[in-house]
Amino acid sequence: CIAIQVRPTDLNIVRAANLVAAGGSCALPPPLDMEFEELAQLIQAFRAGGGQLLCTFDPHRSLPDASQPHFEGRGRERVAAVCRGCYLVYPAPNPGMRDALEVRYAGEANGLSGFPPGPRSRQERFLDTGRAEVFTYLDGAIAVGDEARLLPEALAAVDPQAFWAAVVRIDAWVHALSAKGCVAGAAA
Repeated sequence: CIAIQVRPTDLNIVRAANLVAAGGSCALPPPLDMEFEELAQLIQAFRAGGGQLLCTFDPHRSLPDASQPHFEGRGRERVAAVCRGCYLVYPAPNPGMRDALEVRYAGEANGLSGFPPGPRSRQERFLDTGRAEVFTYLDGAIAVGDEARLLPEALAAVDPQAFWAAVVRIDAWVHALSAKGCVAGAAA
C-alpha cells in the first residue's frame, strides 16, 4: 500500500479530492471542473491500485486558526474587526510579495503567543485572486456540500485568504450568497 499526502492551497480542491479518495464523487463548478476531472481520474486509478491519498489544506499566506494554538479565536477577531470597520486592506509593501494584499485589523492577544492579553494590531497577507475566482470558491464550497464554511466566522477561521478576498468584494459576495440561497446568517 502506498500512501501519499497532497497539500493544495485551495480548500475546495482539498475537500473534493478527499471525497474522491474516500470512494465518493464530486462535481466542481467551472473552471475547476475540467482540471479536477483529470485529478479525480488519477485519484481513482491510484485507489484502484491499492493506494491511499490524504489531502490537507496548506495555505501559504494567511493561516487558519487551527494551524497554531495561539491563533485560536482569530476568525472571530477578523469578523469583529470587519463589522466594526477596524481593518485596512492595501497592496503588500514587501517587494517579494507584490502579488499579495496586506490587511491590518484590530484584535485581542489571548496570552498564548507570549504576549500579555490585550488589544493588538494584526497583520496578514493574502492573494487577491480576482473576482471570478472568489465566486468560483463560493460555488466550489456548495459543490462539496460545505455551505456552512461560508458563514463569516467559519470562513474567517478555516480560510482567512478566502475571507479577506470576500471582504474586498463584500457587497457582491453577500448578493451572490443570497442569490444562491446559501446559509442563513452569512450576510450578518
